[in-house]
Amino acid sequence: MCADGQYRWFHTSVAACHDDTGKTIAFHGIMLETTAQKAAELALQQSEHQMQRMMDTVPKILYSTAPDGKATFFNKRARDYVGMTLDQILGWGWVEAIHPEERGYVVREFTKALASGSSYGVEHRLRRADGIYRWYLSRAELLRDEDVQIARWFGISVDADERKRAEDHLRETCVKLARASRP
Repeated sequence: MCADGQYRWFHTSVAACHDDTGKTIAFHGIMLETTAQKAAELALQQSEHQMQRMMDTVPKILYSTAPDGKATFFNKRARDYVGMTLDQILGWGWVEAIHPEERGYVVREFTKALASGSSYGVEHRLRRADGIYRWYLSRAELLRDEDVQIARWFGISVDADERKRAEDHLRETCVKLARASRP
């Protein structure tokens, strides 16, 4: 505790001084106050925790990838939905949750976006933890650093199953109507 009654953070460094025979004759030390630095670290940590909680409560699948496309983050909603741990999803593990019929297409389109630096967007089926596939619209945009290099991709996947099924039903109805109206 300091003279003003406040506690402060310090970084302390101490070194022994030796005489010619190697005998320790004194200790010299320095104390640097790091209260402001510690406060900034704690504020940043609190902000990161708050951001994590916010991303985990968004009712959509949120993710980010490194410039090479390897996943670095999937929110809790995503992990719960596909029934995979973060370790299983990271890197290119997320591809395993894509329906096998769309897997190659999704990877090709994402790889094209990575190479060109253009927006990414595809529709695909995504496996729920119970094994059921639902249609999703996945989109990602890139973030560039101060050197205009791709720093990270941020994406969202939105459930499009009802819309996709309604489109399929409408298409089938149109085909049936066309057949029925032929002479």
